[in-house]
Amino acid sequence: MSVRNKKAIFLSKFLSFHMSSNEQIFDTVEVEDSRIVASSSTGNGAKNTRVRYATLALCIFYLLLSYLLFAFSIGLNLTTRYIGQFSHDQIQYIWTLNWWPYAVSHQINPLFSTSIWHPYGTDISFAPASVPGASLIALPITLILGPVASYNLLIIGGNALSAFLTFLITKYLTKSFTAGVIAGLLFGFSTYQFVQEIHLHMELTFLIPLIAFLCVLYWDEKIQRIAFIILVGSCLTLQYLFAIEIFVTLALFIGISAIIFMLVYPEHFKKFMHFFLNLSGAYALCTLLLSPFIYAALKNGIPTKPFNPAAFFSIDPLNFIIPTPATYLGAHVFSQLSSTFGSRFETSGYLGIPALAIICLYTIQYWHEKMTRFLFLTFLCFMLFSLGPTLHIAGHASFPLPEYLINKLPVISQLLPARLTVYVFFVASLLIGLWAGKNITGWRASKNGFTQFLKYILVVLALICIFPNVRGGTAYTDTHIPYFFTSGVYKQYIRRGDNVLYIPYASDGDSMLYQEYTNMYFNLAEGYVTTWTLTPKIFLQNPITTKLLYKYLTKPPLTSHDFNAFKKYLQDFKVNEVIFPQSEYAHLQPIVSRLHIIPVNIKGILVYKIPEA
Repeated sequence: MSVRNKKAIFLSKFLSFHMSSNEQIFDTVEVEDSRIVASSSTGNGAKNTRVRYATLALCIFYLLLSYLLFAFSIGLNLTTRYIGQFSHDQIQYIWTLNWWPYAVSHQINPLFSTSIWHPYGTDISFAPASVPGASLIALPITLILGPVASYNLLIIGGNALSAFLTFLITKYLTKSFTAGVIAGLLFGFSTYQFVQEIHLHMELTFLIPLIAFLCVLYWDEKIQRIAFIILVGSCLTLQYLFAIEIFVTLALFIGISAIIFMLVYPEHFKKFMHFFLNLSGAYALCTLLLSPFIYAALKNGIPTKPFNPAAFFSIDPLNFIIPTPATYLGAHVFSQLSSTFGSRFETSGYLGIPALAIICLYTIQYWHEKMTRFLFLTFLCFMLFSLGPTLHIAGHASFPLPEYLINKLPVISQLLPARLTVYVFFVASLLIGLWAGKNITGWRASKNGFTQFLKYILVVLALICIFPNVRGGTAYTDTHIPYFFTSGVYKQYIRRGDNVLYIPYASDGDSMLYQEYTNMYFNLAEGYVTTWTLTPKIFLQNPITTKLLYKYLTKPPLTSHDFNAFKKYLQDFKVNEVIFPQSEYAHLQPIVSRLHIIPVNIKGILVYKIPEA
């Protein structure tokens, strides 16, 4: 027997002993032993180099694909256009991306702002649109190019990172590069990501696969206990600073997954309790790092009433198989049916029949493996939770669901069930990646060329089904900042620190975008960085607040009878200037005409200077 064969046999026995001597939870990992035995150290070095280059190329590919699918129509206009169809929601994030560095550099408490809803201000620490973590990461871009560019690049980079980190965990589990690529595409460019593109805090999901990957590595003893606590604690802290909602739902995801894990793997109870203790240490570190934010939230009071009705922002079970206008295929064919699913900005459940078919095939074929049962039960659990407190089918309510009980818990009641689909897509991408690792690239893959071809076709169909609706180009919105602000003329009519009432009002208009453009030169007697639940009550007590929100609310138009409430608003909130486009004059004429002030018209922008009392 040759020396080479002896070495091969020894290495094979060593690998066999190593695999059997360690607890293998992730029994879906497959390595073709013959390839390992046959490869030399030199060959392995060359192979590792190729893998590194391929991984780098894949990272660039994900980044380029993210740009093409989310921002292609923007081109290089990153500072004058922002990603997503027209909605004033994006302006909240653009404003907060600028607010955090502005507040810190001017030694202002960044957790509370009087620049909006002036002079009373509003709590920023608990505002859904407050993204201090994203603001910190994008700080160099904000300082050089501005917050609009930061907003765009965060979405492009965030989705690419979500795909890449999902690739890493799937490649680790399957030892298959191809399977990792498929899983990354399914999560990083899922229907959820395209539907939520106007909500920056919900779009930054890359910490979900990263935390999951760290947990897997720690379980396999690839990282030390202290490193695990520090890394996961830091990730949880950053997630809170990205989106409190995902921070809370991630805790729910970890909790539900832990329960299912223990039901499937009761023999690992002791090891799991040790793991859970260290995970608790990560949360303790997170709590310590977030103490200023938690203190501010508790001091100002955490809202107890839901921000939005959970029943309206829930997933219709038909949405898992029926496409919506968010996807390219079937966007118009099923538009009438999909219109009954609820808000078009939250109907993010579409997986498609091919993806569901792969998940079912994999689950049936590998049900005997505990990892399969663990992932599939977690997948089903969050599909169920995303349906909300009541089952709705094609707009018709039927009976209560388990989420009805969860929705009664404090803090949890603030969550939107439809947004739990992020975990549905994450687990689905792992299941499909594991299926691909075994059935397409693994040693169990069919040797029949036609069968193999059909499997590839099924994966391609799953990806095609969730391809976004980019008819006419990717969705974007122009900033359209008026000449009044771009020219600097505003400084002749507004003193620094003046309180301005700009109409269209609050969430109906772009006043905060103009304020950000001037680097907070003036204050606003209005604002929009949170739901109306967190709006200062003194503003809500004045009837003119809701009267001015005429854009999207059905109500009688303004009349001269509203003048007294309008005048009281100006006096109570010490408004110095009322400013609005000339196109709004017809709506506001009944009240502004009674001010008996001659406005200044600067290229279509009317400025009413309110005399001091």
